[in-house]
Amino acid sequence: MSNAHWLALTTISGIGGVTARKLIDRFGDVESIFAASVEELIEIPRVTTLMAPQLLAAPIHQLDSELLSLSDEGIDLLTWDDDRFPTRLRPLSDAPMVLFMRGAVKRTDENAVAIVGTREPSPAAVETATRLGRELAERGLTIISGLALGIDTAGHRGAIETGRTISVLGSGIRFIHPKENIELAEDIIGCGAVLSELHPNTPPRGQNLMARDRIISGLSRAVIVIEAGEKSGSLDTASKAIKQGRFVYAVPGSAGTDQLIAGGARVINPASLDFDALAAEVSQSATRAEPPAPHQASLWQVAPMVTTELHTRSKCAPPAGLDRLKSGVNSRTMTVGRAPFRRRQAAHPRPSGRGTWTSSSEEYSAGSNRQNHSSMQMICTKKIDAYT
Repeated sequence: MSNAHWLALTTISGIGGVTARKLIDRFGDVESIFAASVEELIEIPRVTTLMAPQLLAAPIHQLDSELLSLSDEGIDLLTWDDDRFPTRLRPLSDAPMVLFMRGAVKRTDENAVAIVGTREPSPAAVETATRLGRELAERGLTIISGLALGIDTAGHRGAIETGRTISVLGSGIRFIHPKENIELAEDIIGCGAVLSELHPNTPPRGQNLMARDRIISGLSRAVIVIEAGEKSGSLDTASKAIKQGRFVYAVPGSAGTDQLIAGGARVINPASLDFDALAAEVSQSATRAEPPAPHQASLWQVAPMVTTELHTRSKCAPPAGLDRLKSGVNSRTMTVGRAPFRRRQAAHPRPSGRGTWTSSSEEYSAGSNRQNHSSMQMICTKKIDAYT
């Protein structure tokens, strides 16, 4: 199956996961979509008379050449046809059609938990996130986060010490953001993967940072919110997790997490946390069905030529696996060093202004397997002005 055809599908504004599935159901495979007539294409709901000619005019050969260039840089492409595409992500109605990847994903990464929170955490929150990342990774859980400063960084770093971690970018994979975490991205590649659904040259934008939240939660069995303000972007990740049927946990002590707990979030108390019990609970969690996704714009509409060179010299500790949880072994491995991360990057203006987003979130009650959906929707529906 041609990855160039999958890539071409992502260039058409208005074609997201729902429409892509309808096209594949109708024509059998992604290549056959581009062999159809305009008349056949517009019979598919949401495919307009404007979109159909764009599909048929897609520069397949040019995209093939681009894929070869990406491969030379160590950037891989995962599609729904690829056995490596995350199985927890694939069934979601708004699942990305492609994922650009540096590093590698493994089947064991299906047993994952997200650690998210504010970019300006307290020292106690940093310690909690680092310890959770380290302890849960040691027990066989892959740590998922967004490479942001603050809690994301702490969770990734903790996981690197003992197991695997995956970061999901709100920018293209050639445009590592924030730049302060370029070396951390290299370390993550050595013991997991850096993923993005966006064209590799795409700079960070508010709407893309919000869009990646569904991937962070979608890759995970549960989402842990460590510390958050009332308008924190991590509440959006929690909202996505609930819609996808994932567990959500919160650490008390901040405005955002206290609101989540008041609405029924499962409480994590760092002072008395049983890591074995938490790892087992997350690993055994099941998911529910989630609602259909809204219309999706093209993710390839911005692609300035910006290049970031990633050099994967570092290696992470091997994941301990759940056998360690069962046997009670509590060994540690040394933290890996970080190799230099050389960057060749053209100047690019930072996105200006702040977007306004709406999220509805709900969480879980402490020590309980039930959820209070309505109360969480009431508490956590809010305008999110920025990631804080």
